[in-house]
Amino acid sequence: MRRLVALIFAASLAAGTASAQTAEPRAFLLVIDDLHIEFRQTPRLRRLLQDLLKSAGNEDSWALVTTGSSAVKVDPPRGAADISTALNRITGNALRVREELDAFGDQNRAAVVRRRASLTDIVISQAISQAAARGGPLSILYLTGGYDARMVPAMSEVVRATADARARLIIVSALDIVPLLDPIPDVHPDEWAAYIDATRQSLKTLAELTGGSLVFSREEFDEAFARELRP
Repeated sequence: MRRLVALIFAASLAAGTASAQTAEPRAFLLVIDDLHIEFRQTPRLRRLLQDLLKSAGNEDSWALVTTGSSAVKVDPPRGAADISTALNRITGNALRVREELDAFGDQNRAAVVRRRASLTDIVISQAISQAAARGGPLSILYLTGGYDARMVPAMSEVVRATADARARLIIVSALDIVPLLDPIPDVHPDEWAAYIDATRQSLKTLAELTGGSLVFSREEFDEAFARELRP
């Protein structure tokens, strides 16, 4: 009987080892919404991501897409080192906050704000679908300055693509992890507070609709990144 138990245990251990050895590499999609990230935030955001990517496993599959004029796209399967190099080309080109706030009284400006958000929705959803087509579980790390929820509707295409891919979405507020260091001279503090609340609400809504998680601090960001990259 003891011999039988030993044989069963050995077979189970061997099966577990073989399963671990044949497990598929993890797939990550890094989305940088530079269309909604300010130019001044770009250098610190690059350094932050490049430092954290050093802890990524060499066997993992990575993809990268940006939404703004930097037009950076790295298709899977690539390693974290390739993504880190591509980050040097990212440049934030969000509208100025004053321009977004003035859009409430100007239909043409409001159309520009909504069009930029719609473009972002489409670009990200397409990237999710392409990354998911390779099969296996997909984690999406989405960094954005957010959108003014008082003006921009929920990102329906991203919601659909995330659900179709059965992906895990981690939404990171760039305004919180790499905050602007200087006050905005042409924006009243009350306007700024209302704007921040509105952008955070847009991210909360997206998280609720996708079952995703939210990151609003550097500490949460470090923890979320370490958790996703843990073998």
